[in-house]
Amino acid sequence: MAKDEGAILVGSLIAAGSACFIIYGVFKAIKAVISVLCPELVPSVLPPFRGTVQYANIRVIDCNTASSRRIIKELKSHCDEFPVMGFDCEWENIMYERGRVALLQLQSYRGLCVLIRLRRIGTIPSELKEILENDKIIKVGVAPDTDARYLYEDYGFNVRSTYDLRYMAASAGRRPGTLANMSEAYLFLKLQKGSDKALHFDWNAPYLSEKQIEYAAKDAHAGIELFKFFAKKLERVDSFWSEQGHVKGVITKRCSKFLNKYYNGAQGIPDEINW
Repeated sequence: MAKDEGAILVGSLIAAGSACFIIYGVFKAIKAVISVLCPELVPSVLPPFRGTVQYANIRVIDCNTASSRRIIKELKSHCDEFPVMGFDCEWENIMYERGRVALLQLQSYRGLCVLIRLRRIGTIPSELKEILENDKIIKVGVAPDTDARYLYEDYGFNVRSTYDLRYMAASAGRRPGTLANMSEAYLFLKLQKGSDKALHFDWNAPYLSEKQIEYAAKDAHAGIELFKFFAKKLERVDSFWSEQGHVKGVITKRCSKFLNKYYNGAQGIPDEINW
């Protein structure tokens, strides 16, 4: 009798497990269909990198459509909550001369990564211009002032409130470096940089390859994740203080003095920074 009851119990557990597995598979299939047909309905929270890009949270925009504008508006809504974003650009050098900026990478604090193909999009969405020119939204990266200058020269964007993460590293008592160096040292995220010929991508190609998307998305992701890392080193997270309040406090106390400033090594670190 006991053996029969044990067999029934095991059978029931196996059946329940199989049912859960089937339901999970159906759920994933439905989510995949929604992500293609209605990407704006899919949550855009990007977990920390584990060596690959979570493509479901990356949006590539290469035309000015209602769907593209919805994605940019979603990005703006994230910035209304956390007014900081990863910021980077890509272009090609032709015969030792800089070509026009081809790709703009932006990633919100909540993890929505938007790759905007400026040379293929046609008319620039007004929503994008509003984000870039909003001085309440901090654009973080390494040498973001240079990217901002190129965007102005090429497209007339007056990008406001850029912030070089090397100032933040110095404030936190960490060694400032390139985006790749700091990402590997503090995030354990390896970025493909340097003179590798395989990385000489054609950013003006009709379509971006998966390698190009991953390369570009990682840069924007590294920028916002480095901000999070340094923010926790600079200001203690109070249990009575929301994450939103903590981020805004760091921006006000630690970042506002160094907005739109050019970083030039040790001599370029203002006296207000204490090592």
